[in-house]
Amino acid sequence: MANATFVGTWREDVGGEMMALRYYGPAHTGGDAVVTFEKAGAVHMGDLVFNRMHPFIDRPAGASIANWIKVLEGTVADHGNETTYIFGHGSAKFGVTGTRADLLYMRDYLTALLEFVRGEVKAGKPKDVIVKITDPLKGFPTTGRSSSAC
Repeated sequence: MANATFVGTWREDVGGEMMALRYYGPAHTGGDAVVTFEKAGAVHMGDLVFNRMHPFIDRPAGASIANWIKVLEGTVADHGNETTYIFGHGSAKFGVTGTRADLLYMRDYLTALLEFVRGEVKAGKPKDVIVKITDPLKGFPTTGRSSSAC
């Protein structure tokens, strides 16, 4: 059970490792935090990255695709080029660790997804038809559906 909360950033030495948690706003849910292990040069993204997979978008829990894009961009901007990222989910081919390029790929995927869905809505397609489209995005051939709802 949590015994503390934070707004924005929390930073503390934990067992000799300087940990920083940062909340960039709603993304996968309304409460995802990025965990930075400063000495190790590693960042745990949790469910903020589904590496080369279609993510579970938890709208009832406050998800925002538009802000998720900003969260990924902010995370890349706040960390160095050599940072290792650990993901909550990854395809068999691409795995659960990677680089800033993987975060930017996810950003590009979410951007294309958001644009696609907005276009379908503008064209008058109902939600039940849009959600049944299985491969809507050209240019993202390695992105498959996630197998679980986290």
